[in-house]
Amino acid sequence: MSKAPSAALSVVLAALMGVAPFTIDAYLPAMPELARYFASPMADVQLTLAIYMAGFAGGQLVIGPWSDRAGRLVPIRVGLIVYIVATGLCAFAWSIDTLIIARFLQGLGAGVGPVIVRAMVRDQFNREDSARLMSLLSMIFMTAPLVAPFVGGWLLALFGWKSIFLFLMVYAGAVLVASGALLTETLPPERRSQAAWSRVFGEYARLLGTRHFMGYAFASSAAFAGMFAYFSGSPFVFIDLYGVPPQWYGALFAIPVVLMVGLNGVNRRLISRYGSEQALSWGLTANLCGAASLAIVPALDIGGLPLLLACLALYLVPLGMIAANAMAGALERVPEAAGTASALSGAMTYASGMVAGMVVGVLHDGSAWAMGLVMAVTGLIATLTYRLVIRRG
Repeated sequence: MSKAPSAALSVVLAALMGVAPFTIDAYLPAMPELARYFASPMADVQLTLAIYMAGFAGGQLVIGPWSDRAGRLVPIRVGLIVYIVATGLCAFAWSIDTLIIARFLQGLGAGVGPVIVRAMVRDQFNREDSARLMSLLSMIFMTAPLVAPFVGGWLLALFGWKSIFLFLMVYAGAVLVASGALLTETLPPERRSQAAWSRVFGEYARLLGTRHFMGYAFASSAAFAGMFAYFSGSPFVFIDLYGVPPQWYGALFAIPVVLMVGLNGVNRRLISRYGSEQALSWGLTANLCGAASLAIVPALDIGGLPLLLACLALYLVPLGMIAANAMAGALERVPEAAGTASALSGAMTYASGMVAGMVVGVLHDGSAWAMGLVMAVTGLIATLTYRLVIRRG
């Protein structure tokens, strides 16, 4: 437990963690092209993103308890194989319906990344080494959205949309080979869970009835649903509405993400001085201001792309602060079920994102209004949940 993580192990775990965000973000620049290729409405193409998140959310709820019973390596191999097959089906999809089904399977397979990586780190290392390794992995997870849209945009411009999925297949195949060669089982048979599945799902039911856990988790999920609305709507807004070339979509997409990562350092200082609860309150207030601006600016169609980017940044930048402090508050209430609670909170986040992405698709009218409206509503729900459930409780 005291051995420091090797460089090879860190790279493999980071690559495994990166499968999920790469699958979302590398694909975004191709969404307008997919609508044209399949002659499908925007809502159907945006459903391919929402259904991926549904598979990812549901997969986490099963993969976590399964890995506690079967060990860590079997779920990794099965999940990556499912992912590779599903990604190949995406690349050669013959209809939008085929692509939707394949994206759901992709989400199921990609769910092994964050769940298994956190478990393996916890299995192997002491607190100090775990903290250092998880900091590295979290940075990879947060910065993947900076790289993936550039990769996807240039692949789209040079080779077409199918090349994005072929790239993801090669990437996941390399992770599968590397994990087989370099990862060892970290959960021996004597430490594996023998609890019945009914008990696991009973624990999920108990958490759903825990007021403060649900308050923190739902507030965070609602705020992050706005980010997924951004994922779903921004390719059409930037590329189709404002004429941004697909290969440069990643540059605009990355601006709020860079600021979000940078605010993590500010969050640590705020926590040290004012406490996690106050930092969460301030983050939600800033997010609500961004939500209000997104309700007004796209509706009035003023300021063009620069003002819209400023409004998006005001909404998105506090999300890292919200996520960190809300998760700390949620797990503090249920320390005896931290792993199960973490899986449930993650599933709630992606399920909320699925709903937000679908609503953006249904309301899409060729403008930025639908994306802005959904982000405004999710920001308002996040703040109301916190004020009415947590503060009042």
